[in-house]
Amino acid sequence: MVDVRKGPRFIAMNGSKVDIERGTMSLLLIDSEGRNFAIEIEPQVVAPMITIMSAHGNELRAALPQGEDLPIQALDVKNFTIAMTPEGHLGWQIELSSGVLMVLKFSKEQFRALDAQMTEVRQLVGRTVQ
Repeated sequence: MVDVRKGPRFIAMNGSKVDIERGTMSLLLIDSEGRNFAIEIEPQVVAPMITIMSAHGNELRAALPQGEDLPIQALDVKNFTIAMTPEGHLGWQIELSSGVLMVLKFSKEQFRALDAQMTEVRQLVGRTVQ
């Protein structure tokens, strides 16, 4: 067995940053005691880390009682607009408050389905939580 140093239990992500000179990225996390941490990651670790975390998330989800789900931390959106990929696919360009920019690609059928749901969204926007 490999000797592993265990870090604190992280409960929220507080941002991220890139260090161009070092060629790394850092995840800014908050632990269960409210302390801030940065975990520096090299690019080659990103894909396997996302894959493994997604698989373990599915494992945790499968162990939950029917109807329950894992808690989710929402991403703070600064701006979003309609975008088009170079291949001509429609999408949402989303800019997070952290500065991260991403495009979510959708098919025309998915946009039509979203359009059909917009009436419900408009009603929810004006609603207050009790």
